[in-house]
Amino acid sequence: MAITVNSVAVSGTKILLTLAGPVVNGDEITVAYTKPATNPVQSTAGEQAATLSAQDVTNNVNPGSPPVYVSSIIQNATPNIIEITYNLTLINKIPGVTAFQVMVNSEVMTVNSVVVTGTRVLLTLAANVAFGDIVTVAYTKPSVNPIQTASSGQAASINAQAVINNCNNTSNQPPIVTISSPGNGSLFSAPATIVISVNATDPDGRVSKIEFFNRGIKLGERNSVPYSYTWTNVPEGSCLFTAIATDNLNSKSVSLPVSVTVSNLPSSANRPPSLSIFKPAFGNKFVAPATVNISVDAQDADGSISKVEYFQGTTKIGENLTSPYSFSLQIAIPGTYQITVVATDNLNATNSALVVFYITLNNENSDLINLYPNPNNGQFSIDLLTTLKSENHVISITDLSGNTIISKTLSAEENNSIQFDLSYLTPGVYVLIITGNDMIIATKTFIKE
Repeated sequence: MAITVNSVAVSGTKILLTLAGPVVNGDEITVAYTKPATNPVQSTAGEQAATLSAQDVTNNVNPGSPPVYVSSIIQNATPNIIEITYNLTLINKIPGVTAFQVMVNSEVMTVNSVVVTGTRVLLTLAANVAFGDIVTVAYTKPSVNPIQTASSGQAASINAQAVINNCNNTSNQPPIVTISSPGNGSLFSAPATIVISVNATDPDGRVSKIEFFNRGIKLGERNSVPYSYTWTNVPEGSCLFTAIATDNLNSKSVSLPVSVTVSNLPSSANRPPSLSIFKPAFGNKFVAPATVNISVDAQDADGSISKVEYFQGTTKIGENLTSPYSFSLQIAIPGTYQITVVATDNLNATNSALVVFYITLNNENSDLINLYPNPNNGQFSIDLLTTLKSENHVISITDLSGNTIISKTLSAEENNSIQFDLSYLTPGVYVLIITGNDMIIATKTFIKE
């Protein structure tokens, strides 16, 4: 890239160019000269120097002291962020995520994004680290944008270093478990073969075991996906299936019960509809702001589907009366989301299914927002990098639980630079959200120190 020349001096056989910014070790530099109409470079006898195309410049600038790795830590307030500390202040050159390798209990953990601030490098992980997890981090110096100081001192590669895990066990969340099949109210002909399939995920750890029960009597267990159990030669009678999920910290959850009947079915018996959620997959993760499309397959073997309803908790959020059965959600707040889908047939028999997904944070720059400094002490500014349309927009700031801290309306005529003073906030991670016309336009996460 071009650098501005602030001044020119001629001394003996030398021409000295003062640049607008410093050159550091490793920079590749060229210089070109176009002979001007007035005051060209010339000798005392008036002989004029010719125009020069780009010529290589020898860079003898010595590198500064390299930053030295000090430590790594995961705070309880931000269980998906590793803070790597160096002994010197770093410049904002961001290594790619592939420069880092994070291991959690000897398994690779994906690094979603990298932020450099002050003496720290912040790695945002694809999932939370739990209490008791053993975490290591390694860094391989890349050829582009290595960790470095303003004087071009570059940090060396480091082998796997132990990460201090400050996550405590009081915040462990239990796993989420649901029986995906058979559907509640299903009918089978005796003797029956019933495949019990379970979906399970853990918001802050891992599922270690699924146990299958019929009326409290254990049928079997599974320790890895797919979580399913096949029960053969089931006699005539009623069954009440439940599943218990256990996570890596021994926290347990019990699924809602599923009732099925095994009998010699008369041809006139109405069978409940079949129902499955094929999108999103159970436990999928999305980066905020996210558009989550829920797609459902609902069929009725002895009738027709009259409606498919979508619920978040007990609140109905959508409905389809005809195929295709689908619904879209716009979500900006990170967290765990549980959506229940209920299919009803023409004789009012129902079947339900549950899908659970996670909305996570994205610390990369938004195309719309520049928020600085980040991290900060609660006092920061944002620049809107895109001109807003004529309708009003709302800027909100929430915590990770979705609680709104402040909310203000921003008109198109308002200045594009906005200052905030939230120094009263407790330290942690917060989310700035811009909405307009009932749509999420952009989000930006920041750390309040």
